[in-house]
Amino acid sequence: LELKVVSIPAAKADWAFLDIAFVSPATYSAIGGDNASGKDVYISIQNDVYLLGHSDACVDGEMCFSSVQRMNSKLQMQTYSVDVFNPERAPSINTVTIGIDFLKKGASEQRCEIEGNDFSESLKQILKGHILKVGQNIPVKYRGKRLQITIQSISLANSGDGILSSNGLLDPNMSQIELTLCSGAGASGLILKDGKTKRLEFKSDFNFEDMGIGGLDE
Repeated sequence: LELKVVSIPAAKADWAFLDIAFVSPATYSAIGGDNASGKDVYISIQNDVYLLGHSDACVDGEMCFSSVQRMNSKLQMQTYSVDVFNPERAPSINTVTIGIDFLKKGASEQRCEIEGNDFSESLKQILKGHILKVGQNIPVKYRGKRLQITIQSISLANSGDGILSSNGLLDPNMSQIELTLCSGAGASGLILKDGKTKRLEFKSDFNFEDMGIGGLDE
């Protein structure tokens, strides 16, 4: 299917905190979405996979993305070829390490304490059934604060099929979330309780290509 990438409608600014791509009901049906089935619908665009939603606020033949989503997937305001993606092809996430920072940094931000266990459970509900990738940024709301999380690393429970190994499906019943503050976040007043700070370790069998990063010499 050929769909044009557009911005989220101004009246639907909160869609940016869902990390879902939105289309019109007619386009949703054309893609194969069926509200009666209750099954999640996924689309693949530029080798990235998004959970799909629908709204009358969208125009037929267009797909609404937030500015953060467009940066994550390097999308321009143009038409792209979009494929339906079968989530059964995606590997399951065993553990995901997530960095936290304020969405917008500045003097106006106040001190914010994050309860690690509470925030992890909140993220599991927000990102339930989402296919995440290393390096992905996602805006979230927590206790009245606007934050941004970054997927720093992913450990997969299985290999999956037909998707980069740096991607995985989040299962709230199976996947574990480890939290850490992004560099400089603490200095801006963000405090993480019950979080885990992981040090990146390069093992002897470490391979950038396994993370989906290519074009590197020895």
